[in-house]
Amino acid sequence: MEDGVKTSTVLLVVLIGLLIITGGLTLFLGKDIIASFKSSKTSVKKEVVDNIKDYGYKLHGGNTEYVKELFENLKDVLNDNENEKFEEEYAKALTKIFLADFYDLNSKSSKADVGGVQFVYEAYREPFKNLASERDGIYYYIKNDSGGKRDQELPEVKKVDINSIKTVNYTTDKVKDEKAYQVNASIQYKKNLGYANSATLILVHVDNKLEIVEMN
Repeated sequence: MEDGVKTSTVLLVVLIGLLIITGGLTLFLGKDIIASFKSSKTSVKKEVVDNIKDYGYKLHGGNTEYVKELFENLKDVLNDNENEKFEEEYAKALTKIFLADFYDLNSKSSKADVGGVQFVYEAYREPFKNLASERDGIYYYIKNDSGGKRDQELPEVKKVDINSIKTVNYTTDKVKDEKAYQVNASIQYKKNLGYANSATLILVHVDNKLEIVEMN
């Protein structure tokens, strides 16, 4: 099921066609969605246990061991920026940690605790969070675990593998990048509960960073 908004002036639209059963997600970004959805009323604050200051990335105490491992990998990649394949490795590392965090619902405290948001194109992070937790988003049915006694079976990401990566010319009214990265990845879970097992991301350059603008 897909809910989308298209306008004649904005080609980027946030579109989440992500039912709890299928787990399929398409992410596009646009101003009409920003105006249409209110910010989540439930704030989620987690202890920051590590960070990559030059890029603003943070690792939180509630993250899984696998996400922590991928954060260390991302840190190593970013420290090796003299490598001739630096950006390609950066795009791969970012894809892995985003998917591992976003699809691991078991580690989330509530439907407002959306994973991977810090890696999304900055201007569209709030609509991304809102749509992920709306009725058709996979976060909508997550029970609150503030008491630590949640009785609910939720997906746990075991591994993310990169299948392919290439540069593409990504152009819309708001975002233009002639050397954007298109990355296809596979997602493995500890138990198959019917969630998305693959995704294709588009990452664009924003200053010294790569940010996710589209996900299919």
